[in-house]
Amino acid sequence: MSDIFISYASKDRQHAEVVADALEQRGWRVWWDPRISPGKEWDEVIEKELRVTRCIVVLWSQQSVQSRWVKAEANVGLERDILVPAVIENEVQIPWAFRRVEAAQLANWLQRFSLE
Repeated sequence: MSDIFISYASKDRQHAEVVADALEQRGWRVWWDPRISPGKEWDEVIEKELRVTRCIVVLWSQQSVQSRWVKAEANVGLERDILVPAVIENEVQIPWAFRRVEAAQLANWLQRFSLE
């Protein structure tokens, strides 16, 4: 079981990796989709992880706010009361359904890693 599940849009993979590494360096067990083993059905693996994780961190960006998958994963976090939203790009409008949960502002922090 993971402590933290990271949800993100595929175009934000580098940002997700930086966030995952930072959390793992602090001793958290982090799960994100590169951990899916070859031959496994990704939707079943993700669904299982979403059921057992302790926290769902959603990385909101221009891409992820349009992703049905990211919104579905965020909804699980909201329903389970374990959602931690994080904004990774300036001026991103979090989808309305998720705005009542305060978001961490990581855009400036991620710029230090020169991923843009």
